[in-house]
Amino acid sequence: MSDKIKELVARLRMMRNMMDEQHIPLEKREAIKNRIVGALVAAQLPIPSSPIEGNPRLYFTNFQLADANVFIGAINEHIVCNVDEVVKCVYDVWKGRYDLVHHPLQGVIASLNAVYPEHRDDIDFAAMVIGVQ
Repeated sequence: MSDKIKELVARLRMMRNMMDEQHIPLEKREAIKNRIVGALVAAQLPIPSSPIEGNPRLYFTNFQLADANVFIGAINEHIVCNVDEVVKCVYDVWKGRYDLVHHPLQGVIASLNAVYPEHRDDIDFAAMVIGVQ
């Protein structure tokens, strides 16, 4: 087992112990665990140095999914998780990281909408005018 996998498994075991101590219900634990595994795996995947031509999901499937599955499989040997849910989370987190690097204004608009939900229409209009996609 690689050092990176050992580190991820150790973090997940620590998280599991903390959830035990906090008496978090099992169904909630599973959802949390799957999301954390997905986020940890996504953090290990590289972001392309330039914007992707075409569909980011297709790029992820063609160039990132195999590496993600290696991490997920190795982790799953020690911390059993729902692989389909983890893969979905890996993509979502990886795509978020990609967007922060290559489309930073999208993150700004999302943050503004979260902080000022009562002004969502105005924020979205402003985003459209300045060309945020």
